[in-house]
Parts: sequence; structure tokens; C-alpha cells
Amino acid sequence: MEAAKNSRKKHPLVFGICGVKNSGKTTLMEKLIHGLKKSGYSLAAVKHDGHDFTADIPGTDSYRMQQAGACQTAVFSKERILIYKEQKNTPLEQLLEIFQDVDLILVEGCKNEEINKFEIIRQGISREPVSNPRGRLGLVTDILGYQRKGEAVFSLNEEGHILNLIEEMIKGNEHGNSNGSMRKP
Repeated sequence: MEAAKNSRKKHPLVFGICGVKNSGKTTLMEKLIHGLKKSGYSLAAVKHDGHDFTADIPGTDSYRMQQAGACQTAVFSKERILIYKEQKNTPLEQLLEIFQDVDLILVEGCKNEEINKFEIIRQGISREPVSNPRGRLGLVTDILGYQRKGEAVFSLNEEGHILNLIEEMIKGNEHGNSNGSMRKP
């Protein structure tokens, strides 16, 4: 029975944090990662960048290999691996397939994806949600008294409530109560 359990492919829970630029997504992600790691969960973090980015440090061997024309490089040691791959228009679902050996994949950004997510609304930065409402479980804000009909609203300082919700979802995913993959709610 144990062999059958281990042979099944794990489908981690996927959960997103989205919002407009400078709304505090990375800060909330850090808090969630820290809290979930402290609770014993393994997790991956995926960040969407709306612009292009440089993936390597100029002067390193792997950077030199990219500059010479390699469209994929890998650097590895006995402790970790780093893989770089040029690929246009990669769907989030394909990217998530890389991280199947964790309990949770936290996604930063990807506001248009139909994944379970919270959107951050910040005073002076945003006032109304901009994300796809499909999958949105609520809003997180620093605006005192903020309400939106039909949506759960959490204070930006209440990451404990968000952690509890995510942990409940992970436990439900482990027991087969949720498929854990990108799903259309």
C-alpha cells in the first residue's frame, strides 16, 4: 500500500497573491512562505514578471554560455540546481508541472489566471480589484473599513487568517477534497 501511495503523482495546491504594481505582493508572499515553512509545509514560489528580466549575473560562466548562444543552461552542485531556459509564452499550467514535489505552489502575480487567489488592494495605489474574479477568494487591504459586496475582506496585517485558510486547503488537497491543480472554481 505504501508503494502505491508513493507512486501516485503529487498535485500540489496552487494559490496566488495578486494586485497592481507596488501593492505589497512580495511582502505578503514572504510572510506566507515563512509561516507555512514554520508549519512544516514544503512549497515553491513562482513570480510572474510583466516585463522581461535578466536571469543570470554578468561575468559568470553560465552567463557567458548564454551570451555565446545557449538557449538553456543549468548550474548545479550537491545542494541545488539552477536552470535557465528561453521559452516564449509559457502557460502557467506548464510551468507548474516543474514543481510537483511540494505541498503548495504560491504564485505571485498572474491576476488573470483562474486559480485560487487573494488580491491586495492598497491605499493610494488601488481602489478596486483588477484580477479575474474566477478563483478570487477575497481581498487583502490596508484601507480601514473597506468592503466589497460578496467578497471576503482581510486586513493586510491579518496574514494569520490567510495562512489558516491556505493550510485548510492544503489539508483538503492531501485528503482528496480538492484536486490542487489549476482549476476553474
